[in-house]
Amino acid sequence: MSKQAIIKEMRVLPTIDANTEINRRVNFIKQQLETSGCKSLVLGISGGLAFLGLMYGPQAAFFTELFSTEVRYSGASLGYQIGAIVGGAFAPTIATILWIEYDIVWVSVYIAGASLLSLIAVKMLTETYQSSLSDVD
Repeated sequence: MSKQAIIKEMRVLPTIDANTEINRRVNFIKQQLETSGCKSLVLGISGGLAFLGLMYGPQAAFFTELFSTEVRYSGASLGYQIGAIVGGAFAPTIATILWIEYDIVWVSVYIAGASLLSLIAVKMLTETYQSSLSDVD
């Protein structure tokens, strides 16, 4: 199947224009705000997804810089997957316990604490842009 056939079949644009894509997304959010009765929900989800994109965009490059070239892919993948399992498995359970046993505000405190811990971890990492790719610590 040719590239043009795939583009036609999937109904996608052959090139991406950043301004057009931004305008499409802004117009979609405006339309949802005007037609739905859930304005705060639309804004919350849209804003949350925007920040999620800002987080995941540089994350892959950031993770790979933590490892030498010999183990870069494996190290980044294992680190990401183990972190997702540990963070993803326990966070909902902890949040549920905090909400049931105490109050919903403690879920926010828990999330803020996890965010602070992540910020501290990022600050403790060293910059690698001047390091040789073949150096192994």
